Amino acid sequence: MLPRINGTYHVATSFWSIPFAKRVFGTAKFKSSQLPVFALEEAGVQVFYPCEKPQSRRAFGVEWLHRPLTQWAAGYATFLGYSRWIFYPIVFLLSAIIKMPLFRDTPLKAHPDGAEWPLVIFSHGLAGTRTTYSQICSRIAAQGYVVLAIEHRDGTGPSSIYPIDGKRRPHYYLNVQNLDWDEKLKNPETPMPLRTQQLDVRYVEILEVFKAFKEIVSGNDSVVGNSKDYPYWASWKDQVTVSSIIFTGHSFGGCTGFHILTHSPPKGYDCLPISKAIIHDPWMEPFPADFEQRVVRENQAFSIPVIVINSEEFTLWKSHFVRQDTLLKPWVSRAGENAAFVTLVGSRHMAFSDFPLITPLNKQRAIAYHDDIHELSMAFLEGRIPAYLKSIHKRATMTMFVENPDDKKRKKIKASPETIIIHHSSLPNNAAVSKL
Repeated sequence: MLPRINGTYHVATSFWSIPFAKRVFGTAKFKSSQLPVFALEEAGVQVFYPCEKPQSRRAFGVEWLHRPLTQWAAGYATFLGYSRWIFYPIVFLLSAIIKMPLFRDTPLKAHPDGAEWPLVIFSHGLAGTRTTYSQICSRIAAQGYVVLAIEHRDGTGPSSIYPIDGKRRPHYYLNVQNLDWDEKLKNPETPMPLRTQQLDVRYVEILEVFKAFKEIVSGNDSVVGNSKDYPYWASWKDQVTVSSIIFTGHSFGGCTGFHILTHSPPKGYDCLPISKAIIHDPWMEPFPADFEQRVVRENQAFSIPVIVINSEEFTLWKSHFVRQDTLLKPWVSRAGENAAFVTLVGSRHMAFSDFPLITPLNKQRAIAYHDDIHELSMAFLEGRIPAYLKSIHKRATMTMFVENPDDKKRKKIKASPETIIIHHSSLPNNAAVSKL
């Protein structure tokens, strides 16, 4: 079992499929069949939400690995380039011992104040799934939020089962060597053509899920393909705000967030009403080389408060950090006092996911990173980032020293693992934080 979720409310989860009119994206085709790579007619979403504690004890504990397990094994084998036979015993073992400490398919709890629950949309990174970040999503839900964790069907997940032309079958992680490309796509505007098209797919998936969710909240559950699997649709009517959204995502999901914040929606869709964004370790390489300068020059999206939480691994990636910093320094400055850009010292890129929590190795440190991620996120959502950063002044710093800066293997930030480096925030330079 993954670590228990402590919060104000109990948390449940449910998976919904969202059918929509078939769309084909981009020009990529499979070499073997010459069929389009990006053809979708259904989105998937794992919903995390506050609930009452059910009387049945059997309702507690939800599978972290989706079924069928053979598809999981095949998906990760494809992603990592190994034989799927290596992954079968690993996946079946993990499925027996790893569950999400949540309730399954229960009604949405009515807000104790008669208000509407705020809405969060989460976007996963490469090789992620709708449950890979269940701890982040569940912790937010436990504080009184509804979280829609998108299952991206753009070939960035290890495996997903969904229909094309009505035929449901498994789809695996996309390897570019198996695809045919229009060479004209390879230009400065699309430095990573596959990722560029995947960003377009992700944008539409999120828009379709949000559009369907608005229908659900208005009392129309016919927009859900598997609506018969969940009997409590009435509990959602008029219970969740859809006038504003909090966006959050990790890695390529963070990249997805910046893409949405700086690009108009595709024709036929309304803009997403994003009011705040929590971005974890955003991956910047899929953007054009001048993306950051362009955004800064055009002052795009700077009115939207954002907190970016980096791992040490991404902060020490020098050329990449320069891109992040170029974008975020003016953004944080102009977005108001609740914006920030920070690094968790000692953390790896994977620290935001559930993976470090499923092994006994350094598990307490993994939990501590999740604690920091959650506390920073809640301080941001509740509008108290300046107060929070001051409250942790004994382990926060605005100065960063790097040991062995020219040695890729031994390079590290000179600070204890619990340190939080504040790159940019509304705190003045002489604020009450330590200088290591």
